[in-house]
Amino acid sequence: MSLTTLLVFISLYAQTTASLPRTAYLKRIDLWYVFCIAFLTLVIFTNLATSTTTNTRGTTAEGPFWWHPSGPVEQRNEAWSSKKLSNSSTQQQQQQEQQRHEESRRKRKELVLKTASVVLGVTSLIFIIVYFTGAYITM
Repeated sequence: MSLTTLLVFISLYAQTTASLPRTAYLKRIDLWYVFCIAFLTLVIFTNLATSTTTNTRGTTAEGPFWWHPSGPVEQRNEAWSSKKLSNSSTQQQQQQEQQRHEESRRKRKELVLKTASVVLGVTSLIFIIVYFTGAYITM
């Protein structure tokens, strides 16, 4: 939905720019559209960073912008599934390690979402205050 909204804003910006007279400076409507487009782009990147998808082989993969020090997610998932286990204690250790990994991934995602919520909220609030204060002053 964010991507569709971004595409709609880009087309509205293009139509608005084409219908208004050309000037050598930025108009307030230009600032508004540029902010909305940049804001939606950040929202999309946040969604990509915290997404989890399942590919055709049935393995779970994190979003393309999420880096992990132990290598690509697909390789890690294949390593988890291809280990030959000899006894139950090794299985328990592997399950515990996988649970710790899943828990740390979940905590990272929660941290990214909370940080993004605060940063995007404060950014939009500051922009709106500055934008409308400037509009009020120039009236």
